[in-house]
Amino acid sequence: MDGNFSLNTPAQELDYCNVPPLGFFAKPDGIYIETETKDGEINEEWLCSPLTVVALGRNHKSAGWCRQIELTDPDGHTHQWIILDHMLSSSFTKVLAELRGLGLRVATGNSVKRHLSDLIQRWAPQSRYITTDRLGWSDDNCSAFVLGDKRIIGKGNVIFLNDTKPEGAPEMKPRGSLNEWRNTVSAPCEGNPILVTSVSLAFAGPLLEFLGLDGGGLHLRGGSSSGKSTALGIAVSVWGSPKFMHNWRATANALEGVAATCNGSVLALDELSQITGKDAGDAVYTLANGQGKSRSTSSGKLQPKARWRVMLLSTGEISLAEKMSEVGAMPMEGQEVRLVDIAADNRRFGVFDELHEFSDGATFSNRLKQTTSDTYGTAGPAFVKALLDSAKITPDFLNSLVKNIASVLKSPNLFASDGKVERVLNRFALIAAAGELASSFGITGWPKTTATIAAKILFTEWVEALEVAENSEIQAAIERTRAFLNKHKVTRFEETGGTSIDNKAGYRDADWFYILGDTWKEIHSGHSPKTQASHLLKNGWLVRGDGNNLMSKTSSSIPGRPRSYKVRATILDVDVAAAA
Repeated sequence: MDGNFSLNTPAQELDYCNVPPLGFFAKPDGIYIETETKDGEINEEWLCSPLTVVALGRNHKSAGWCRQIELTDPDGHTHQWIILDHMLSSSFTKVLAELRGLGLRVATGNSVKRHLSDLIQRWAPQSRYITTDRLGWSDDNCSAFVLGDKRIIGKGNVIFLNDTKPEGAPEMKPRGSLNEWRNTVSAPCEGNPILVTSVSLAFAGPLLEFLGLDGGGLHLRGGSSSGKSTALGIAVSVWGSPKFMHNWRATANALEGVAATCNGSVLALDELSQITGKDAGDAVYTLANGQGKSRSTSSGKLQPKARWRVMLLSTGEISLAEKMSEVGAMPMEGQEVRLVDIAADNRRFGVFDELHEFSDGATFSNRLKQTTSDTYGTAGPAFVKALLDSAKITPDFLNSLVKNIASVLKSPNLFASDGKVERVLNRFALIAAAGELASSFGITGWPKTTATIAAKILFTEWVEALEVAENSEIQAAIERTRAFLNKHKVTRFEETGGTSIDNKAGYRDADWFYILGDTWKEIHSGHSPKTQASHLLKNGWLVRGDGNNLMSKTSSSIPGRPRSYKVRATILDVDVAAAA
C-alpha cells in the first residue's frame, strides 16, 4: 500500500471543455473581446493573457459560491486561484491586483476592469467542486480528508479553501515510503505497550468522525529522559514530520487553533509543565470537546466556531492533577477521563519493555528519534485511504469492533466497574481498534491482537493504580468528615427535637448526623461533593436516599425535612485507617 498521495485539485480533475461567454473568445495569446464601432463593424480587441474559469464551487451548505481561475504567466507557468463571488462585486480592484500578481497581463484603458469582471462573472463552466475550510474530514459524511499540506484523499471534487495558515499544518507531509516507516519505526514498537498504544492512538483520530465521538487521549507521565517524548515522536510520525509535534506552552485559547490544524489526526503536546494550572484544566475540556469559543469580528458579527475531533497524546513529568494543584484546583472526573494519566516510566527500561538488538534504552530511543526524522507522514494518509476504499468500514462495523475489543480488555477481576472506569475502558478500546485496523490494512506490520494486548496491559495498570489512589481518597474523605463532626458535633449540629441553634451545619440524634448540603461542600472544599459522598457510601458510613439520591430526607421530627447527607454516628468511634 502506497502512503503518498498527490495534490488533488479540481483543475486536475475537471473538464476544461468550456468556452468564454458570448462576446469573448480565446486565442493562443489570450482572451479577446468583440466590440462594435459606430458604423456597426465588429472589432477584436485583446483583453488579457490566457485565462480560464475552470469550475464553480460552493461549500456543503450550498453557500460561499466561488470560481476557480487558471491563468498562464509570461514565463508559461500555470497558476490557479479561487475567487469568492462576493469579491467580484465589492472588491474587484483587489481581484485584479491578485490576478496581476500571479502574472496575468491585461490591456490598458478605462473599460478593461469592467470587461474583465464581466468575463469572469458570466463565464459558466459545467464543472463543479465542493469547498471546505477545515483540515481532516471535509464533511460529516467522511467523503474526503484534507491533509495539512492541502493534499486531498477521497472525492476528487473537494478543495481546501481557508485564508488562514494554521501553525504546523504544512508539516503534515510525507518523507520516505510507507514500507520504510513500517520497517524502521513501526516494527521496533512491538513488545513495547507504550509505543504500540501511542501509534494506535494516532490512527484513532480519523475514526472519531465516523463514530460521532469527542476527542481525548492519554497523558504519558514520567521522569526526564525516560523515553516518553520518543513515544510522542513516533505517534507524530504517523501523520507528519517531527515539527508536527506541538507543546503545552500556550493558553487554552491558542490551543484551539492548533487543535483545528490536527482535526481528524493526532494532537501531540509535549511537556505539560509549560502551561499554567488553570489553562491546563480548561484546555483538556476544550480540546476534547472539539469546539472553540464564540468570537466576533471587528464589525460585531459572530464568527463561526472552530470545530475539531482529535486524539490527544501528551507528555509531562507531572500529572494533570499535580499541574492543576499549583493553582489550588483539582481535576474533575470529566477531565480525568478525557486525558487519562498513564505512568510511562515504570517499564523495564523507562517507557520501553523490549530493546530488540539495542544495548540500552538511550541507544534505542536515539535510534527511534533518527528514524522518525528520516521517514514519516505516510502511515496516517494510507490508513485514511484504506478506510475510504473498504466497503465494510461503516459506523455499525466500527462500533461493533470497539465493543468486542472492550470486552477483551475488561477482565472479570478488574476493579469495580463504574462510569469513570467504563469511559476509560472505551477510550482504550477505540485506540486498540484503530491499531488493529491499521494492522489489518497492512500498514503497521504487527501481528493480529498486538494493539489489543498493548492496550489491555496499560488499561489494567491504570485500573490498578486507580484502586490504590481511590482507597487513599476514600480514607481522606472519611477523615475530613470525622474531623469536622468531632469539632462541631455539639456547637453546629442541632439535636433533633432540641433547641434551635445558629450557624447550623445539620442535625444529629443518637444514631445519625444529618449534614446539610452547604456544610458538606464546606467539609470537602476543593473536592467534588458527589464523589466524596460516594466514597463514604462505598464504605457504609453514608446511607443513600430514595432512588439514586445520595442525599436523604431528614427524620420526621425535623421541620420541613430538608435533604441532607445521612452519616452514621459510629464514624466517630472507629479507627479511620482500619475502616478505609
